[in-house]
Amino acid sequence: FSLNLPLNDASKAVAKGAIQFSNNELHLQSPDMLFSNLYGELTFNNDKVSVNNIQANWRGMPMSFAVEGNSEAELYKTNIKLAGIWDKELWQIELPESIQKYVDGKLSWLGDLSLYFPKSGGMSYQLALNADLDENTLNFPSPYLKSASQKSMLFATVKGDEAQSTLEANLNDNLSFYGELSHQGAFFTRAHLVLGQEKMMLPVDGFHISVMLDDADVAQWQPFVGDILSAIPESKASEDSSRPLLSKPERIRGTARSVNVYDELFHEVSFNMFDKEHWWLLEINAKELRSQIKLYPNLKEQGLDINIDFLNLADKKPTEAFKELTVDAEDVEDVEDLESVNVDEIELPAKVINHDENQAFFANIPPMKVSCDSCKFGQLDFGKLSFEIEKESDKSLLLNNFVAKRN
Repeated sequence: FSLNLPLNDASKAVAKGAIQFSNNELHLQSPDMLFSNLYGELTFNNDKVSVNNIQANWRGMPMSFAVEGNSEAELYKTNIKLAGIWDKELWQIELPESIQKYVDGKLSWLGDLSLYFPKSGGMSYQLALNADLDENTLNFPSPYLKSASQKSMLFATVKGDEAQSTLEANLNDNLSFYGELSHQGAFFTRAHLVLGQEKMMLPVDGFHISVMLDDADVAQWQPFVGDILSAIPESKASEDSSRPLLSKPERIRGTARSVNVYDELFHEVSFNMFDKEHWWLLEINAKELRSQIKLYPNLKEQGLDINIDFLNLADKKPTEAFKELTVDAEDVEDVEDLESVNVDEIELPAKVINHDENQAFFANIPPMKVSCDSCKFGQLDFGKLSFEIEKESDKSLLLNNFVAKRN
């Protein structure tokens, strides 16, 4: 440290020096962040501060910093360059356990942070982040499935002041997020997640999800959504301090050109899902279906109530391989001919059964009560239909009270 004080002009005083960091700790008050293993050098010359190649660990993850700060006419401005290259073992544990299996690979990111301190008081900031996901694997449902060889980029901007921050993020222009974060309670007062190309709606209180996809497969999305919901902690409405960063959604709405529900295709699908006092209400409309579904909080125990106005599934044409296995009644003269068929000699069609999807379906199927005013399955017209399903054991389901009425 050196101090130069000209006796004939005190306004030209110069205070300058350098600080060497060697395995220090750094605790920021706002935002509340603790850095360890701090190495590097900070230099200053009066109000000009410079930091080059500072290395530190945050939550065990290595980061590097470069800082330039100086006075301007009405404020003090600090520019900070940030960078990190994190092995998956370091950053993956920051995610909820149920989500960790969906992401893999080393995470590389860059950030540019500007801090503004007006001479009149207060502060504001702007942060731009981008993460190169080229080396990452994303095991999300289609169209968000990504191998390590595919290029992908995540962009995010954050701006705010002492009271709140606004976050906007975008992944490959088909997944976006907007949120307003309260610093006092450390939770998002407003948040909106958009899957697809839909325009972001005007921000409203609470967490909302919008979906606009070309195609979707329930076998992929059902376990994924279940894992997301299980990762959101229950909040206590009486204490703001206990609220999670992101609360459960108040509304989920969306459209899809087609939806595959375990090999049944629904077209021109639209849905709305609302958080009611004692259950979630899901309204689904499609060319083949109109229904309302109640989803109770304890899904495995309380299950679903499904009320269908109409369901009309198309008649499936059997494949050629299946036709070869079908014995035509006209070709069988008597029962003995049929009994003479050796089933062990029949070559089964080369159809691959996805056991993972079957197990995921069985593991996630809840008890349900179903009523349908008009149900048609191809050429089979049940008319008015009702039944109940419950899981008898880990390997079997029970179909109870099956009633069909027509004419």
